[in-house]
Amino acid sequence: MKKLFAIPLILLSFVTVSYAQEKLIPVHRDVKYGYAFSEDGPLILPARYDDALYFEEGLAPVKMGEKWGYINEQGATVISFKYDYANIFTDGYALVGTSTGTWGKYKYGLINKSGVLVVPMKYDGLGDVEEGLISVVVGDKMGFMNIKGVMVIPLKFNTDQNADFAGGFAKINIGKKFEFIDKTGKVITPAKYSAATDFKEGMAVVGVDTNWNKKTGDGSKETTAWGFINQTGQEVIPCKYENVSSFDNGFADAYLDGYKFKIDKTGKITDTLQKPAPRRVLVLDSTIYKGTYNGRPIITLNNTGYCVQKVTINDEPVSDIYHDLISITLTKMKLKKGAPLTLKVVYKKGGSIRLAPNGGMDVSK
Repeated sequence: MKKLFAIPLILLSFVTVSYAQEKLIPVHRDVKYGYAFSEDGPLILPARYDDALYFEEGLAPVKMGEKWGYINEQGATVISFKYDYANIFTDGYALVGTSTGTWGKYKYGLINKSGVLVVPMKYDGLGDVEEGLISVVVGDKMGFMNIKGVMVIPLKFNTDQNADFAGGFAKINIGKKFEFIDKTGKVITPAKYSAATDFKEGMAVVGVDTNWNKKTGDGSKETTAWGFINQTGQEVIPCKYENVSSFDNGFADAYLDGYKFKIDKTGKITDTLQKPAPRRVLVLDSTIYKGTYNGRPIITLNNTGYCVQKVTINDEPVSDIYHDLISITLTKMKLKKGAPLTLKVVYKKGGSIRLAPNGGMDVSK
């Protein structure tokens, strides 16, 4: 008899652990928001909020009436409802704002998880706390402060967009071009690249506009050639590839004329991973979703059968797309609620893609 009871006890323990690891998500029910473990699952926290974002670091921003506050996963109010704008917590801090009186315009500050205002709500824009520094926007100028509010890099950059440090460097959008700076504010490469990624393993992907006569799989024109710069700003791998990945364990993927290569940090081809198939043409289709940012941090795409070939959000490429669920993080884009979003998905013709509900994009009808 004892052996007969051993198996169901183990199964019960497994189910309990799996359930505990699920994450609450905001769901819209009866014109209000509550929280459940799935879009159509039973409510765990009642639908009594006028708006709600995801839980991060144990807290979620929720709106009651015209004000935002923060609750914990038991539904208790941890930070009172007193903000006109609130975002999720990242590394122990959250962006909050007070209205300027103009719709969609706020003065921003930062709070910690105790609700203490560590950076006053007086800035036109604030970035995340990354590598000990926060980007600050006042008017059309940007600089960086530390968490104590001391300006480390003065307001000298001609941009009204935030930036974050990653790998010791920050990429700054100047007009329609990007430049990189180090933590002293020194420009290591001027604003000459039309696209760029953060540094990883000492290298950053950069792109330049090109008029080469090439087309993508869906028939649209290739407009960017890709390469890499190092930490001195030197373009060590020229911008000549149709697509590249960031470096991982010393190697990156690079695509050119139907070939897929693996390259090292000198640009040397170490392996040919894929060759063109001369008698087989991959027929592609594309779908464009247009809408606005609603404040939630992630867009999720169902990639049934791994059919997705390319994804861009506001013309910026999304690199990590080879999953059955593709998660696109929007927080790094420094968008304000209501900002326009265009999501383009290129996939194998006949494949199935679907934009998951309850994400950060309200699709236009």
